[in-house]
Amino acid sequence: MKLRYIPLVVLFAVLATSCKQDSKLDLEFDDKSYVYKDDCKQEQCAEVNLEFIQSVGNAVVSEKINSAINEFIISSLNYNIDDTSSTATIELAAKKFLETYNNDKSEFPEISPYFAEIIVNNTYRSENLICMEMKQYLYTGGAHGYGSTWYLNIDPQSGEELSTAELLNDENEFIQFAEKVFRDKMGVPENDPINATGFWFDDDAFYLPETIGFQDTNIILLYNPYDIASYADGSIEVVIPIEDIESFLKVK
Repeated sequence: MKLRYIPLVVLFAVLATSCKQDSKLDLEFDDKSYVYKDDCKQEQCAEVNLEFIQSVGNAVVSEKINSAINEFIISSLNYNIDDTSSTATIELAAKKFLETYNNDKSEFPEISPYFAEIIVNNTYRSENLICMEMKQYLYTGGAHGYGSTWYLNIDPQSGEELSTAELLNDENEFIQFAEKVFRDKMGVPENDPINATGFWFDDDAFYLPETIGFQDTNIILLYNPYDIASYADGSIEVVIPIEDIESFLKVK
């Protein structure tokens, strides 16, 4: 089952988050954790596990953060659901996910329980940059489920999402640098095509992943399953120390 989840509405939403304390940023975060299970009679039931943050502090920025977090969770739970008119909140979306399983099981009794796990946390925070990591894993039938991770980089003063171009001084130069690191870490010979060892880069040309994040002292180039390789290869992650790319960064 090829399941691609790219929540475009979330990717272009305005977000903010933190993992380090900075007195100049009037933002704090509360941890939330919820488990939704249907009161079914079977031994195994569908289940939704949620762990995420909610922002408090700066009212304007916090509203944007929380709205984006909620939208990511709802969009994840809405995958493979045709009618989303009754999923305006996280709770309603979770209940719809469970209801969908019960409806499908009544038609196909042999199916395994559906499962969703969604985690949203902070991975990096400075005066000029905030990074949020969003993970989701869903099983809705088939041979296996699908998980993906997304990083969103935010200007903490405005709450606006920072594009890759806004993070880098020269995106083309960084791509050349990143390709050298990728080849070295993944064992692709320098003079061979980038797909020589089995990758799936379009047109056999290296490019940056759709999601780039920051964790502590590293920058993360993350290719989700099916982006450049098969599901069996899982996520492909290239970790580069920030100190090695400081000359490329506009914001740190």
